[in-house]
Amino acid sequence: MNGIVYLTYNSSEQIKNNFNKLVTNLSEPTKLKIIDNASVDDSADILSNAGYEVIRNEENNGFSAGINQGISDLIVNGVDGWVFIVNPDVVCGDRWDAELSKLSQNNEKCGIIGATLLDRFGKIVHSGGIIRDTPVLLRWPVLYPIGNGLHVVSNDGLHTTYFVHDDGRYAEPRKCYWVTFAVAALNVKMINDIGLLDEKYFLYSSDSSYCMRAWQAGWEVWCSNTEFTHHTSSSLHTAPKETQDKLYEDTALFVHEEEPTWRRLQADISL
Repeated sequence: MNGIVYLTYNSSEQIKNNFNKLVTNLSEPTKLKIIDNASVDDSADILSNAGYEVIRNEENNGFSAGINQGISDLIVNGVDGWVFIVNPDVVCGDRWDAELSKLSQNNEKCGIIGATLLDRFGKIVHSGGIIRDTPVLLRWPVLYPIGNGLHVVSNDGLHTTYFVHDDGRYAEPRKCYWVTFAVAALNVKMINDIGLLDEKYFLYSSDSSYCMRAWQAGWEVWCSNTEFTHHTSSSLHTAPKETQDKLYEDTALFVHEEEPTWRRLQADISL
């Protein structure tokens, strides 16, 4: 059986707009685990009043810890196929679970599957990710999303990506360095092999770090051509200072922890 981790934090408007499609567009019965990271709005109440069980954390434990909380609960309660991670700001299409996980057919090494994410205008915002050295951020790498867009790095080290409509280059599934966990499918066999997300990452880079660990352990990371709409802005340049600070902290941690792995990927794996 498959499961879904649905992590909320002040997500009430997104829940109202997107949650129904998450559950009604499933292709088969799937266990749902909802974790609320101490929202101060009515996110948890909306879901509880609709009849769903919600685990309410007393404080915001961060993305990685919240996702791990859901994954652990699902596996203990019999999920042995795929664990889907879906953010509240993502809109799911018909049979989204089957469309996303079908990429693993006849490929036992497939451990992580990401999705092609579009903005509300149909432009690609993520279709797998690459890692490139850059002179900013004290020579830290930028984890670029793959998309048909132009990447502009600002003087303060943050990057803004301007996206254009897909011209067909990303129509086929492919292996990649990392995928965003805004939408992702994790193979339970892989989870049992490599463990959970690294909770030292509070908000950013736990997904790319986890993908590095998957590659290192012999699993593959793929991006599907299954499309989801992702409503959150892709630019961090105008994000609150607290969010930008978390980006710096988590990016620095990623480089410190994972640089040997991603450099080996660049040299040894043809993606």
